[in-house]
Amino acid sequence: MAFNSILPCGKVNRSTPLNHTIETLNETLGVIIQIFSAQQNQKTALRAKDVALPMFWGLIVLLGVVGNLMVIVVILKGRQLRSTTNVFILNLSISDFLFIVCTVPFTLVIQLDQNWIFGDVWCKVMHYSQYVSCLLSIYTLVVMSMDRYLAIVHPLSSVRYRRVRHAGAVVGAMWPIILVSMVPVLLSASVVGADACDLGYLVIPESKNCLLFNSPEFVIVFFAVAYAVPLSAIVVMYALMLKRVWTRVGLGVMNDTSRNKSKRKVTRMIVVIVAVFGLCWLPLQVYLLAQMVDSTVGAEEWQKYVLYMANALAYSNSSVNPLIYAFFSVQFRRSFMQVFPCCFRSRPNKVAPRPLPNVPDRQSVAENPDNSGTHVTDLDTEV
Repeated sequence: MAFNSILPCGKVNRSTPLNHTIETLNETLGVIIQIFSAQQNQKTALRAKDVALPMFWGLIVLLGVVGNLMVIVVILKGRQLRSTTNVFILNLSISDFLFIVCTVPFTLVIQLDQNWIFGDVWCKVMHYSQYVSCLLSIYTLVVMSMDRYLAIVHPLSSVRYRRVRHAGAVVGAMWPIILVSMVPVLLSASVVGADACDLGYLVIPESKNCLLFNSPEFVIVFFAVAYAVPLSAIVVMYALMLKRVWTRVGLGVMNDTSRNKSKRKVTRMIVVIVAVFGLCWLPLQVYLLAQMVDSTVGAEEWQKYVLYMANALAYSNSSVNPLIYAFFSVQFRRSFMQVFPCCFRSRPNKVAPRPLPNVPDRQSVAENPDNSGTHVTDLDTEV
């Protein structure tokens, strides 16, 4: 955000008459008083912000970096976890990891200091990586929802399409498309700010801001492409999945045990995926739309704090994704204990979990086909 102060700049002419010198001194003194008065008025608010923001953003970075790295390592090292859904989870974790590393620390610096010190090149890189990672994460969720839709609504006819190599091809095509589509962000981001103000007896340092110059059309298109459309697609697909499950229950296809189990799992997945995605990104999207309609939005101090919290909530989605899409799986927890045995202490009195059977039935192969046609357990909740 730009925070520009307009200061009366001008050098003192030592050869001017006495009255001009006095006016210049008064002008300089007035500028100094304004600066220190503004700093004193903001001192109380800055104290709370300087403490709360680093703690909150630090928690996001810690959970996001550690959690996503755990998911990446476990999937890459665990052969039993290689499936279509897990390919998408791997891509989601990579994009979330890049989002947190390339965006969160520098966003915190901007919010605390209101001054960009990392240069024009990294300003472009930060905004570009932010938009790229955002789209990668969102559309990975869309593809994951589509994969679940095919597995539940069309379990047998989708076997030939739901393979690991096909999932890898989808992910491989997703990256260049998004990278190219966000080139305008790379070009429009730049560092702006006033030069140093020389008052003769006082030099006010320059203040720089890393800004992204978006047109109203870009804001509307990005809202539709990065929020409204993918969210609507996810809602529709999970609504169709829920309808499919309830239809099978009504026809008596499933017994009581499978009916209750499927209802719980499908409902939980719908609530978690849609609610977390929608709620995390809604405040920021609404703020950006409001700022497009009214250019004065963001001028008030409380509105700046609203933007801080909206950013934090949106960015936290990348930190909680490992918990939602990975740690809900018993198989993932077992694999995590195998990959990171140093993080767990052995419990001699507790019976070790039994390994999953390798013999697939017809339904399991339809749910989770891999390249060889054998059964591979997904990280996400199986339905």
